[in-house]
Amino acid sequence: MIILKKHPFFSFSIKLFFCIALTVFQFNILFAQKQKNELDAIIKEWASPDDFPDHVILSATKDPSTSIGINWRTKSSNKVGYVEIAVAGDGPNFRKKKIRQYAKRSLVNSEKATIDGFESSFFEVKIEGLKPKTLYAYRVGNTKFKSEWHQFTTASDKESPISFLYVGDAQNYILELWSRVIRNAFKEAPNADFFIHAGDLVNLAHDESEWNEWFAAGSFIHSQIPSIAVPGNHEYQGADKNQPRAGRELSIQWESQFSFPKNGPKGLEETCYYIDYPNLKVIALNSNVKIKLQANWLKKVLATNNKKWTVVTYHHPVFSASTGRDNAELRKYWKPLFDEYNVDLALQGHDHTYARGAVYKNPNQLERDGKSKIVKGPVYVVSVSGGKMYSLSKQGWDEFGAKKEKAGEQMVNYMRWVCHWRGLGTHMNPGEELPKTDHKLDLLSYEFLHERNMLFGTVDYIINKIEEMESELNLQNLKVWSNFPGVKHEDCMKSIQLFTEKIIPHFKSKEKSTIKAAS
Repeated sequence: MIILKKHPFFSFSIKLFFCIALTVFQFNILFAQKQKNELDAIIKEWASPDDFPDHVILSATKDPSTSIGINWRTKSSNKVGYVEIAVAGDGPNFRKKKIRQYAKRSLVNSEKATIDGFESSFFEVKIEGLKPKTLYAYRVGNTKFKSEWHQFTTASDKESPISFLYVGDAQNYILELWSRVIRNAFKEAPNADFFIHAGDLVNLAHDESEWNEWFAAGSFIHSQIPSIAVPGNHEYQGADKNQPRAGRELSIQWESQFSFPKNGPKGLEETCYYIDYPNLKVIALNSNVKIKLQANWLKKVLATNNKKWTVVTYHHPVFSASTGRDNAELRKYWKPLFDEYNVDLALQGHDHTYARGAVYKNPNQLERDGKSKIVKGPVYVVSVSGGKMYSLSKQGWDEFGAKKEKAGEQMVNYMRWVCHWRGLGTHMNPGEELPKTDHKLDLLSYEFLHERNMLFGTVDYIINKIEEMESELNLQNLKVWSNFPGVKHEDCMKSIQLFTEKIIPHFKSKEKSTIKAAS
């Protein structure tokens, strides 16, 4: 046995080492904390408001041809604010005809919500009675502190071409990187009618410095092109900086710094609303909360919609473009309404990638003269404009129903071609009368065919339908046709494989048991 005796000097050295190490560690912590506090103070100073107005922004209203919403921010000590506005001219004389409209003031205190918080005065003005398709100049402030003169053009009150800019998820590295995107977008379309922001404008809902980045990056663009924005999941957060994940609340700045219409469901003011142009309806939805409630409201809005074009915007995609994301509730409650009422565009964010696709209920259909016509259906788009990007995944799109519906649409398209020559008689039930219509092929939908003679679905569904036909029609032979025009070859082969490996064995075993029972 060997006994190691502790040397007293060694023990002292260890103690001294730990003492020095602990002291250094504590010093590093204190130094790092001091640096952080200094940085927080700098950021807070940078993000804080001044006597002079900042965060000047235009918001689209329900009727953009005759009205506009204008918001800005100042120090909390400023209690009065107003807008001076006039029809713009080529020279400075327009100022002689300016009119003044006083603003509604909101006092917003973000100190509890974020480390860089403070109290600010937010001002809001909705100006009505404007002339359509007219250039206006305006400035905001009070008698002591005023902004520079900004300008905007009201929308036309007649049907005319409309252009707009659309971005998703500014969110990260906003001033550092997103500024390049929004400024170049403006360069490409300086006369855009409006700007759509599809959620996650910032990363931390209540953070003053991030909102200041967003406004600094957009600069005068915000004050010149009306915004249409919807909240993303990052616009919802706990309003206590010590418990940021508890009790998610909409950004405390949202309603004070935007002036969106309040024509949506109660409790979702300025996050769910619609805007009408002569030939376009833009519907903003809040995909974070109360999905079913918004569906009921959306159905009423779409049912009375008489616009040529319909665009919806919200944050979470119906068909995900990134791995591990699924928004089934939107597909359950919103997508059927998009299909039923022929929504043209669905502009989304959230997935931090770029994607575009369509799933049409009724695709190319043949008219009586044999010419092709494109039936409207929503095109789903996902955009990211900030510095955080994910890899594109086809998994979400395919697994969440789009692939199945795409295959179904190709089958329907083929059956339309057949029925163009043979009529609908072979698909009708005995005694069935179809609704009167000038174009009977319009009735030939997936739902019409599926319940009659289309074997399209899961393995269990196909087995049950074949057994049903055996019982009712004394089915003896079945010719399987899986190669429909437009369906991918690999999908056809997979269908054949499933039929061979899963469905035929079922009926073979059933046949053996029948023979055995008979003998």
